[in-house]
Amino acid sequence: VSTQSTWGAEAFSLGVQAVKERVDTPRFLMLSLFYSSMTPLGIIVGIFIHNMTDTNESKTIIFSSCLNATAAGAFLYVGVLSITEDTAQLKVGLRILKILLVLVGFLFMSAISLLE
Repeated sequence: VSTQSTWGAEAFSLGVQAVKERVDTPRFLMLSLFYSSMTPLGIIVGIFIHNMTDTNESKTIIFSSCLNATAAGAFLYVGVLSITEDTAQLKVGLRILKILLVLVGFLFMSAISLLE
């Protein structure tokens, strides 16, 4: 969380996308406020859930695993969409190369996770 907040890559990306889409200032400020409140709100909800449950109970472990899987899936979904968004406009050879490179990236990250 602190790494993403410090680097601001997500916020920068949001700002760039808003400029590309020519979002008006009031709407941009509303979206920025909403975006910036999500991390603190998520931390508060996480602390609340953690304090309300027994961390050794099997239901808690399953619930926590489901939340982690959902977060990872959402992250992968957004990543894949942003990478492959303009793939249809490329020539066939470049399309195949781009998809292969995405798959190589997934395999590389999977191999790194196995080392942990």
